[in-house]
Amino acid sequence: GMEFVGPKKRVWAGYIITVFFAVGVILLVVGAYFIRNWQHLQLAMVALSAGFVAFYWLVPESPRWLINKGRYSEAEVILRKAASVNKRELSAKMLCWDDLEADGPVQEPMWHILKYPRLLLRTLVIYFNWMVCSMAYYGISLNVADLAGNIYFNMALYGVVEVAAVLLCLVFLDRLGRRRLHLLCMFVAGVSCTLSPFPSLYLGSDFQWLDIGLAVLGKAGVSAAFATIWLYSAELFPTVVRNAGVSSSSLSAKLGGVMAPYIANLSSTKGGDLGAVLPLLIFGLASLAAGTLSLLLPETSHASLPDSLRDANRFGVTVNTKPEEQPHDEGETDTLQTVTKV
Repeated sequence: GMEFVGPKKRVWAGYIITVFFAVGVILLVVGAYFIRNWQHLQLAMVALSAGFVAFYWLVPESPRWLINKGRYSEAEVILRKAASVNKRELSAKMLCWDDLEADGPVQEPMWHILKYPRLLLRTLVIYFNWMVCSMAYYGISLNVADLAGNIYFNMALYGVVEVAAVLLCLVFLDRLGRRRLHLLCMFVAGVSCTLSPFPSLYLGSDFQWLDIGLAVLGKAGVSAAFATIWLYSAELFPTVVRNAGVSSSSLSAKLGGVMAPYIANLSSTKGGDLGAVLPLLIFGLASLAAGTLSLLLPETSHASLPDSLRDANRFGVTVNTKPEEQPHDEGETDTLQTVTKV
């Protein structure tokens, strides 16, 4: 979706999607309230995905990807349709592919990132942030059973707060930038998770509301951070490996998701005060570490998406380059910005 638009509209194309993810959490709570058998609930939720098969015929291919593959005629058809829908005009200059054909399409496998030390370091930082975001997100969700009050209400509250957090971050995403916003969200999640178990342990049952408040704040922080790292990663990876980059990032997130229940289960296996504190302490400290490492990433707000691995490697770094070495995606971005409103 982000490859269809220019820099000004990437926030809407890439970030607002996460609001629907949060709405899905709320719908899950509604489904779980009425379908108490977990196997029937699982089947009901999975059945909803059948409709996405239609996307094969309904969703067009990314014109940016087609251009990088040298399939200019197919890209032109999609761009002209986008311009027609948005009532925009495309000049002949915008659809002149001669210069791009002279360079030839760029096709590089994901493992070529190993050739670029700076890009490799950034990729590892992105992977670690995805893993921690997923681990903390699902870990906090699993911890809902340990909170005081009704489990359905608490989980629904998690979903509502997640929607609010994403919408709030949407307002500040371009003002603060991706890096600072992600760092802020990870620190909110880290501090909240780290402090969450202590009020009821050392201040008594009268302060259980503070436990819930800190847990909800932690969920809001990690949800917003998860949404931000989605957008941030898609902007950092170049077009030639963007799908593979985001997919492999998602794979690292699944590793975090696998670890989450084992860490959350420490409250039962360890027992006592240590068991109550340890899971959220791990989630909190890991979030703080991941947020700190994100300072190694460049800011991508309002910047043109990199197309090649070389462009991505020098992204955010001031270097003296020859004219022929400059990134050549400005014209493409201008075309996308022209034909699309959002």
